[in-house]
Amino acid sequence: MDTYIGTLIGGLIGFLSSLGVQIAMRELDRKGKLSFYSRINSSFLQGWGFFSADGKITFVVPLELECQNTSNVTRVVRDVSLSLWRDGIEVKRMRQTQGIYNEHKHNGKIESRDSFALGDVNGSYSLVVPPRSIKKMNCFFTCGQEQNIQDIAFDEIRISCYDERDCLYRSQLMEFDGNWKERSIPLKDTWAKVNFQRIR
Repeated sequence: MDTYIGTLIGGLIGFLSSLGVQIAMRELDRKGKLSFYSRINSSFLQGWGFFSADGKITFVVPLELECQNTSNVTRVVRDVSLSLWRDGIEVKRMRQTQGIYNEHKHNGKIESRDSFALGDVNGSYSLVVPPRSIKKMNCFFTCGQEQNIQDIAFDEIRISCYDERDCLYRSQLMEFDGNWKERSIPLKDTWAKVNFQRIR
């Protein structure tokens, strides 16, 4: 009987030790971090900002995003979004565009067509980032307004996303004079680090 109890206790200790090692190894694998870098750039636009057509003004932001995963596990970045803020309050969420289709005309005749896929797989604004890798995503955000533009005037653009645990992260992308006056702004060549903060 004593031998049986001793064997049982020994087996239990061995199991708990093995489980502890596995948990510790998993935590070590997750020890790396996910870093984000962005720039406002595009292969299909000459500039970004406010554009007017058919009595409607639209704010457009083409965003290139790079995610660097330095951990040993696959990480998920879900629902990358931009939103417009004024005085620390969100006034509008921008629309994620899955693709762009352009027709080039001369004298009323179509000479060529271009199409650009956006987001990741199937136009999703979510990423699966393999261990120790960098993944890039081309995004295109729009926000249109026909009237009462002062209701959504803004002074800041923020970027947000969720992780694999459904935790929300947000960061200021830039301060911006969102006065809804038509203007085109030059694209940027340099990358900037996005300093996400966990919200919930």
